[in-house]
This record gives sequence, C-alpha cells and structure tokens, in this order.
Amino acid sequence: MKRPFLLIFITLTSCSVGESINVEADLPVETTKVISNNEVLDEIQYYLNEKNIPIQNDLFHVSLENCIDFLGGFHHVECMPPYKQVKEVNIDGTPVNLYKHDEKLYIVLKEGKIFEYDIESEKNQLIFEQEEITNIQEAGLLSIAINKDAKNFAVSYVNSNSELTVDIYKYNKSISDYTFKEKAFVQKVVKPYNHIAGSLIWSEFFQDFLISVGDNIEPNEYSRFYPAPLNTLSNFGKIISLKNQDFNIPLITNNQNDSKKNIVAYGLRNPWQFFEFEKYLIVFDVGLSINEEMNILNLNEAPQSLGWPIFEGGSKASIIDNISNYEIEINYFKKDGPLDYNDTLTLLTDESVAPKFFYNHFPTEKDYRAAIIGGDIFYKKNSELDLNIASVDIATNEIFLYDLSSGDLMIHPPHSDAPKYTITSIRTINNNNYDLVYTAFEGKLIFIKLDSQN
Repeated sequence: MKRPFLLIFITLTSCSVGESINVEADLPVETTKVISNNEVLDEIQYYLNEKNIPIQNDLFHVSLENCIDFLGGFHHVECMPPYKQVKEVNIDGTPVNLYKHDEKLYIVLKEGKIFEYDIESEKNQLIFEQEEITNIQEAGLLSIAINKDAKNFAVSYVNSNSELTVDIYKYNKSISDYTFKEKAFVQKVVKPYNHIAGSLIWSEFFQDFLISVGDNIEPNEYSRFYPAPLNTLSNFGKIISLKNQDFNIPLITNNQNDSKKNIVAYGLRNPWQFFEFEKYLIVFDVGLSINEEMNILNLNEAPQSLGWPIFEGGSKASIIDNISNYEIEINYFKKDGPLDYNDTLTLLTDESVAPKFFYNHFPTEKDYRAAIIGGDIFYKKNSELDLNIASVDIATNEIFLYDLSSGDLMIHPPHSDAPKYTITSIRTINNNNYDLVYTAFEGKLIFIKLDSQN
C-alpha cells in the first residue's frame, strides 16, 4: 500500500505523509521523517469543512505565534519573519505564468503575449504573440518551456475552438527569432473553463516537453466521483509527455482498450504548476474543499497515481463529505479481465502515492487558506535555503518552504501592511538582491527577500 494515512492513533514516529527526502551525492533518496519526543504537535479531534460537516481529523495542528496556525500533514513547522517585497514591476496585461532561462524571466500573459525580462538589466521586451486564443475564465495563453539544446520552445494555450493546444517553435540566436515547427498536443476542453492547467516544462529526465492537464470539471460534489483523472484513456487529470513514450501504463477505464503510453502521472485535479528536479517531479495540486497538496514523484517509477478523486491531500473523499458506499464507476483491467467497482477502488486506493506536503483550508475558526501556487526549488550549495521547495497560498500570500532533505516546513507571512495579490506563479532567484519572484494576476511582477531583517 503506497499511501499511508495519518490517523490520530498513529504514533509520532510512524511513516507519514510528512516523510522526508534525504539528499546524498546530489540525488534525493526517500527516508522516513522522525519527530523527536520534545516536539509537541496539538491534535484536534474534529474540524468543519465548508458545508459545516464535522470530520474526524486525520491531520495535525500546530499553534504558531506571528503566523496563522498550521493544520495539515505531519511536519515540524516554524514561523519565520515576514518577507519583504523589495521590487514591483508593472506589467501591461495579466501574468499567469513564469519561466526561468539563462538569467531571464519569461512572463506569460493570459491575453496572448510573452515578455522576456532580464533580471540584471531590468529590460523587458515582447518576444512572442499568439493571436488565435480564447481568453475567458481560465482559458488563454498559459505557459512556455524551452529546450536550449535543440533550440526549441513550446507554448500552451486554449485556441478559438476550445482546444488546449501545444505548439513547438524552432528559434535561432534568441527566443524572439522563431519559426513554427509543429502542433504537438490538442485536447478539447469544455465551458466553463475550469481546471485546464496547461503548464509546460522541459524534462531533462525524459528529454521531452511535459504538460499538465486538469480535470476540466466544475468544482462541485460530482467531481469527487468523476473518473477521468484515473482513466488511463483520458488526458484529463494527468501530466503527459508529448512524445510517444512507452511507459507501463495500467489499464483503468470504462471500456477495454489499450491505454495511453505517455502518462507520467495521473489522479490529479488541477495541477496548475509543476517542475522537475534531478530524477523527481514536484507537482502542486489545487484541492476542492479542504486540502492543498505538493507531491514528489520518482520519475524512475512513472507512471504513478496521486489519488484524486479518492483522496484530497491526506483525507479520503468519502470522509470529507461523509459519503456512504463511496465508489467510482471505472474498472481496473488485469490479465484475467476487469475488476468490479469495489475491487478497483481498493486497488486504486492502495496504489495512490501520498503527498509529501499538504495543508488544510481551515487551520482556525477565523483563518482561511485557499489554493497552493507553486513552485520552484532553491539549489545553492552552502545556503540555508538550499533544497527548499517554495510555494505560496493564493489567499493569505504566505510563502511555504518545504525542506527536501528534512521534511521540515517554514512559513513566511507577508508584512501586515503589504498589498495582497492573486499570485499565479512563484520562482526562486538565488542572487544577492532577491530570493524569489512571483507573478500576480493584477499585472505585477514582485521580487522578494524572505527575511526582511537582513
């Protein structure tokens, strides 16, 4: 069984969703996180979800001073000083994504433009335009990724035919000097445009572009039973390789056909942001009603299921919404034929990989966290931030740093007088002036120093 549960009767030294990754010889290796006896975590027996239904708690609560309390996975949590917004750049448009390449930032605007921002010179220039897009709700121009070795780049967008599309371009000396190469991915999406995802990365591990695809369904009770994210004949709720890979994909479907061969991860709801580090894929999945999660997948073990809709964070959907006789109408096909719904659910439950980090929307009666926005990793030897994965909550603007080597968590709140933004992406900078940069829906590029006392 791949997904361990944190129930309140489990001892503090057991393997949990907060287990860490130990980094040796520059490669992450999974180990078990152990909390010492002098570290106290408050246990809360019950909490309420958005429908005011009391839920028996399988989470841990940590009381914090100067930060909002933490409710979520099993971590040592520390409240850090407020971070400082040290520079703000106005962007004429709606930034929805950010890509780093050769000390430059590529700012993706929902309206169909990409700007190249030079961090050192502060020069900002338009380098790409896509006119044939649908710009409504979550649709628009979505992402860019660059393969510098082949001098290719890929962009994702929703076109005027309501298709999530990836085009690949060849470039010469600069990204702005490009020619169209091929249309590499097309997936019909439906209105309203919910959970499209559409983020791209270049994978050194697979030597291919990867795209995230959300479940493309309205956030309602039916989504807890929606089989598409687990259906291996569907692109929805997946991370997909654009090449014709030959992964060992299980056959999970409503009809017995050959599975897709290019699925890297499945069982996702809205994987808006993800990135690759060494042999690992770090995926941030936005939850439905109570939990936000960050998953870490060993790419040598792809494909893997991240559990949605059976799980949301560390909690079962059946417990969250008090659903009796929970089932998903889908069959897991084995060599001797399909399993029935009950056996399929059992197997899918056992095979799901638990998130390394997750947090709950309702840490107290008055505080509310909403959605996890990723993400990047600090990779700077001999730095206190080395191997910390950064994400941010869209409602509170708190920055979370998850230590890849220990499983510990640091929370950096914004200053109390800082403006609140709708953050769409966050990246590490690793220079003397800035630690992080994020894009905001309100038309901002914000540069961050984490400890404002420096």
